[in-house]
Amino acid sequence: MVLTRQAFRGTLTVNNGSKSDAMTDVKLNLQVKDADGNVATAHELQINAETIDGFNGQLDLTAGWRLGADSTGVATILFIPTKYAAETEAKEWSFGGTFSYTDPTTGLVVTRNLNPVTLTVSPTPNLEMNYFVQRDMMGDDALTEDIVEPMVPAEFSVLISNRGYGDANNVRMVTNQPEIIDNEKGLLINFELLSSQLNGGDKTLALGQNVATEFGTIPAQSSSYAQWWMQSSLLGHFTKYDVSATHVTSYGNPDLSLLDTVVVHELIHTLTLPMSIEGQKRAVGFLVNDEPDANDRPDRLFLSDGTVHAVSTSSATLTEAGSNHWTLTVTPSAAGWNYGSVVDPTAGRKLLAGITRDIDGATIDLANFWQTDRTLRDNKDPLYEFRLHFADEMPSQTVTYTLLFEDKPMTVLSVDSIIAADADVTKLVTTPIEHVRVYFNKPVAESTFTTEALTLVHEAQSKDVTSIGISRLSDKIFELELSELTAPNGYYVLTVQTSAIKDKEGFCGESGRSISWHQLKDGITRLVIGVVPDGSGTAVASSQAVVGETVTLTATPADGFCFDAWLVEGEIVGTDPSYVYVVSSDLDIVARFSQIGTDIEKQRDTSAISGAVYDITGRRVYNRHLKPGIYIVDGQKRSIGK
Repeated sequence: MVLTRQAFRGTLTVNNGSKSDAMTDVKLNLQVKDADGNVATAHELQINAETIDGFNGQLDLTAGWRLGADSTGVATILFIPTKYAAETEAKEWSFGGTFSYTDPTTGLVVTRNLNPVTLTVSPTPNLEMNYFVQRDMMGDDALTEDIVEPMVPAEFSVLISNRGYGDANNVRMVTNQPEIIDNEKGLLINFELLSSQLNGGDKTLALGQNVATEFGTIPAQSSSYAQWWMQSSLLGHFTKYDVSATHVTSYGNPDLSLLDTVVVHELIHTLTLPMSIEGQKRAVGFLVNDEPDANDRPDRLFLSDGTVHAVSTSSATLTEAGSNHWTLTVTPSAAGWNYGSVVDPTAGRKLLAGITRDIDGATIDLANFWQTDRTLRDNKDPLYEFRLHFADEMPSQTVTYTLLFEDKPMTVLSVDSIIAADADVTKLVTTPIEHVRVYFNKPVAESTFTTEALTLVHEAQSKDVTSIGISRLSDKIFELELSELTAPNGYYVLTVQTSAIKDKEGFCGESGRSISWHQLKDGITRLVIGVVPDGSGTAVASSQAVVGETVTLTATPADGFCFDAWLVEGEIVGTDPSYVYVVSSDLDIVARFSQIGTDIEKQRDTSAISGAVYDITGRRVYNRHLKPGIYIVDGQKRSIGK
């Protein structure tokens, strides 16, 4: 995140009139005082020499510079007010002091007073940042066979509250694409940043690996928020959160930071509020779980106006009130914001279409009452249950709501099968699959089956599917043309998701189906062997990389080097100079060598030897096998003995 702040730049210009001698020991002793004569400290004002031109010396106002004969020196000084220079209202500061130098003609030290200049310092912003990460990511359940649950966009948001008395100007934030840095179970999972919204405005598509959000000006004593939408190919939930912030130009002065606090919260749901906030097209509330509990119930609500409210958990009952109508009766635990959930009486067969609060006839936004079909639990499989959740600001007495549902179709649109027209995907595919056919269980509205319903993953990376051609063969059968995307070798997963497709009656499906295949043209893989550092050795393969066959890779160090390890994507896969590989896919592997150093120390306790240890032939040796002698330890020759 970047923003502009108030600062002042002063310029000192000195002319050396001597035609033959240099001025020396040129110093600037600045004094900055407030209207009461109090001298500013680093707690209030950061003063730094910014540049010197013509002077010779260190970039330090009191180090003493040298200015050559008949020369002009220019120094610029940067004055940066901290948040304490003018805390709540504008404040005047006087900038003055003295200037001294050794006269080149007389050799005497000359000191001159600087005429003070009065400048007005305005209050600075003081930013409080609250991040909200949606706890539950809804995607495919790896435990369900032959069904691909839809990826539901999840929310990642930030609320920036300017608690200071100065405006935050030109605020800009860049958000990076989510990245998996560790995958202990090796699951095929992919995160994707989809779009962003600023203050409830229009969504902006995420193009590339990051999204830039222009907050502009956040006035004093106001708030602004941004939301980013991402999706995960697998369902799951976040169990740990961490955030850190660094002020990159602090000059070692923590008082310069305009960022007061940064906190991350577990987001349960975002509410839409019936209120108007200046600068925000839509007021929202972030319902979070800050206090850990067994049921992960929300306990606080951060409103987009910057206020924070406690949330109580309330009990409720549902009674049927007629065709598609139900009455929800809530007994609030306390006056104010309340949350609760009940069993969905429709078991997910009906959609919530309208909510009315009976006490005042107010229409409640559908975002504030929501249906779920599963509960994600820590260290347990998902619990498939249909529940109805609610959140609202309530009085202390009982509150009732009238809920209106609408029917879903008796038969929900789904994909019966996906069949590749070019090959049998249950075996190794040796020619690119260019056409697949999709068979639905009921007629489809052709205009709704677009590439938005498709995902294609190649080697765990999502492909741009907009080039895929979709042809209608009948109301229930469609053919996909993939030739532009399936030329490279590798593992492919194609998914058709019906949640973006409508049947003839106008209803969307609820799940999808996938087809996967392992493709290697002619059964021959691409084997690329690299060496690091350059010139440190050679590495070769014993035969062509044919699927199912065994290839032996051999590394030979050059003079002055020893073999270290084989690396695949930065991970060590072997430490012997000969590496046996059963060919199964394309492979990029690197042979790493270490330079042999000099005999630098003797180590008596061999159990204390750490690092990669090799004998002088380059063969890996383990500590328990060490005998007195010369070894290569982490690329350096060492004498190990008693």
